[in-house]
Amino acid sequence: MPDMAEQKENIVRFLQQATGEFQNNRNVLNLSPSPLVYQEITQRYLCDISKFTDFPTNAYKKAAYMCFWIRKLKPFHPLSKEQQQANELFAIDCAFAMIEPVHGLRSQTVPIEFLKELIHNLRYRASSPYLIALIFTAMWDYQGIQET
Repeated sequence: MPDMAEQKENIVRFLQQATGEFQNNRNVLNLSPSPLVYQEITQRYLCDISKFTDFPTNAYKKAAYMCFWIRKLKPFHPLSKEQQQANELFAIDCAFAMIEPVHGLRSQTVPIEFLKELIHNLRYRASSPYLIALIFTAMWDYQGIQET
């Protein structure tokens, strides 16, 4: 298992790569978060994940905590109304990228109406990592999303 410094470095690298993909795929090239935001997200994520030493942590929980902290710390500062939900969409993209190696699915397989509802709830409703993990678990394990 990698040491803490290596874990931080890997997560920051993941966030930077995810940001590049997000900017290209979602046409938001003018949005660039500060590297300090990556470090803050990473620190809070690892602090929370480290508490799960007594019971197993699955991909859904890890993705949910990443989604929660990205949404909470809002790395992007949208410049237009069209980009208003960029942080929530980025949080979901990162979470799904963490789930993909385990379950082989990406956000493109989520029904668009469900994705819109998830984005709306992440933006305007109180949410917790526990609730987000439950949503992800239900989406994959209880036939919310069919594996292809």
